[in-house]
Amino acid sequence: MNRVIHAWEQNYQQLADEIRVNYDGLGAVLANEQSNAYGSNVEEFRNDPLGNVLYRRTRRTAGTNDAPFTFQYSPLGELMTSFSHLSNPAGQNELADTLKQTFLSQQLIRENEIVQNPNDGSVSLELATRHYYGADDKLMAVQRYSWRSASLRDGTWEEYWYDALGRPSADESSHTKERPLEGVAALFRS
Repeated sequence: MNRVIHAWEQNYQQLADEIRVNYDGLGAVLANEQSNAYGSNVEEFRNDPLGNVLYRRTRRTAGTNDAPFTFQYSPLGELMTSFSHLSNPAGQNELADTLKQTFLSQQLIRENEIVQNPNDGSVSLELATRHYYGADDKLMAVQRYSWRSASLRDGTWEEYWYDALGRPSADESSHTKERPLEGVAALFRS
């Protein structure tokens, strides 16, 4: 198997980045460490026999969310939920982060994610995504909404087109900042 175990990268007038990756016997990543002069990021993974990630923990010197995550899959291997497990009381760099996905006939239909401060319950990020498929089961459109605050919210509508042989031929995207919250509420309700 070809695997990256140790890599060193430096761009012109940039600090060097060093990456180390550890694998289990079947090739699934167990740990990934990235470091440079500013600090390091370490990710740990625990996988099931099929290679699905069941547990992930990230530690960063930059102080981002370091709560451990668990993942739940459908019997077909589809990621259904991902959520952080907070310590009691929640640590300074821990956030309540929940992702839920809905599948129909092995196609991703809906995806919702919410990130909250566990100490005061304030929402720092709310995402909603809806996927639309044609009669031939090809992805036709994706509708996304993002909310960070009353002044920082937006959404996109992406359409996908295919040629006569069923190959992707183009995608078209439109970006809106106009009334996205109406769409978000509808996506979360449906």
